[in-house]
Amino acid sequence: MYLYYTVPGGQYNRLSRVLANGDFAVPGSEQILLELDPMNGSIHNGGAMAFGEDDNLYIGIGDGARADNAQDLNTVLGKILRLHDDGSIPVDNPFYNQLSGKNRAIYAYGVRNPFSMSFDPAGGKILFCDVGAEAWEEINVLQPGANYGWKLYQGASGTPGFTDPLFAYDHETGCAIVGAAFPFQGSPVIPQAYKGVFFFADYCAGKISMLDPQS
Repeated sequence: MYLYYTVPGGQYNRLSRVLANGDFAVPGSEQILLELDPMNGSIHNGGAMAFGEDDNLYIGIGDGARADNAQDLNTVLGKILRLHDDGSIPVDNPFYNQLSGKNRAIYAYGVRNPFSMSFDPAGGKILFCDVGAEAWEEINVLQPGANYGWKLYQGASGTPGFTDPLFAYDHETGCAIVGAAFPFQGSPVIPQAYKGVFFFADYCAGKISMLDPQS
């Protein structure tokens, strides 16, 4: 079982895994995989995790209340990270040869607070939701080396060198995109109309919406 939590008494987050015995964690089995960088505040922690089609672990890290972190490749804050299941860093990560230490885990950057993420077992893609500031909420397709624009841009900018979201909505529609899920494939309780779609919710609007990532 993989855990992402704020270290008690610390101003930073941690990625760990523990052994499970049925419904219980084995005492003393915690293995710390990654200590994240100190944050500038107590918000924008991120924390989304998903295993991809390649069996690697992807982790969404918030900018730690400092927007400049998102464009700075010298910190893991404001990034999507990619690790092997044992915490080691894949050598084919896009910035592996450019960076050093734990920063080699950076897979994509330019995100604000990506605390929801889900893997599409049918399409093989990972979608993550990024909570915006005063303007736009985003759903992004995770791509290696992509720069999603924060804090320079929100929503679709069309600017070369930056990756636009798959879908975005403004703050007349909602204010904080939360939750992300693809339905279980092959489950008899999932209606045909919902298979392959991406579900997301907005904290302020109080509703769940769905998006066909293929449309």
